[in-house]
Amino acid sequence: MFSTPARRFLIFIAASVVLHVLLFTGLPRILGATTPEPTALTAEIVALNEPMAEPAVADAPTPAPKAPRPAVPTAIVTDQAPPPPPATPPSQPSPEPPPADTSAPETPEKPEETPKPPIETIPEKPRPTITTSAPPIRDLPRAGTIKYDVSYGGDRAPIGRTVSTFALDASAYRLSSIWETTGVVSLFRPIQLSYSSEGRIDSGEGFVPELFQASLNRRGREGERQAAARFDWPALRLQLGSPARGESVALSRGTLDRLSFIFQLARSDLSPKRTQLRITDGNKLETYTIEIGETEVIDVPLGMLRSVPIRQIRAPGQESIEIWLAPDQHYLPVRIRHFNRDGKMGGEQSATEIILNG
Repeated sequence: MFSTPARRFLIFIAASVVLHVLLFTGLPRILGATTPEPTALTAEIVALNEPMAEPAVADAPTPAPKAPRPAVPTAIVTDQAPPPPPATPPSQPSPEPPPADTSAPETPEKPEETPKPPIETIPEKPRPTITTSAPPIRDLPRAGTIKYDVSYGGDRAPIGRTVSTFALDASAYRLSSIWETTGVVSLFRPIQLSYSSEGRIDSGEGFVPELFQASLNRRGREGERQAAARFDWPALRLQLGSPARGESVALSRGTLDRLSFIFQLARSDLSPKRTQLRITDGNKLETYTIEIGETEVIDVPLGMLRSVPIRQIRAPGQESIEIWLAPDQHYLPVRIRHFNRDGKMGGEQSATEIILNG
């Protein structure tokens, strides 16, 4: 079919092709060399201290394939922090830096100061609230009379006198106080002011008033003015004002009047403290904030007496009262001061005589 020269040429071409195939495919396998498979272009960061893989020996058997390393993405410029620097090889330890000088810098010595003594803190005395319904701390005399001189204003000008009486038993009481002008003052301003209180004495609550009456008589100028407080304890109602014109208000346990509250305090604990009392004068019902002070010595016509001051803290526009109870006189009141609505002293009662009848 082909001529001899053409046949020889075709045989040469075929032998050449077979030789090239053996050279590029079979020969490397026979020699044991591995040809890397074509892969995508990647960049891999290799630590400097990691030993490099030794080339394979031609006659050695083909080693088992190693676990593939995770592919490292091609290096791309990003905002991530650069990789940490390579660790120092163990065979070449890095030199340690010289120890830092931790000694404090020298400072000029200050002259030694004399330590100041600690400031002593004085704890504030507690001010508990007393309870007027507590059992009595002391017993009071059964009956007696207290006489007072009455002065007016800051100059203590004498204007009258007061006579107070009291009668107590195991279950009931009666108190009265009559104040009137005397001497020359009575010629120009004849005035009489009287209070009375009566009720029962409870072993736990103490004085429990049932009727309080007040009467102001100016003798011919304005006539007589009256007021009263009637205590309805079962209904807890308090009737105030004159018999013709009055009002009814709620009544709470422990409410007292302007006479009974003085004797209630006289039987109670008189250590320094504050308390609040509900007190009526026959026209209105008020809350008195009472402050009990330290024992002091006062000068009254009866003599120099130790006494416990009890002061009503005055609210703006409110009348107030101050009382001194004498421990050496059975805690009876030996001085009473009245203050008007603008805070000025309107009158003072100073004890001149105490007469006990039991």
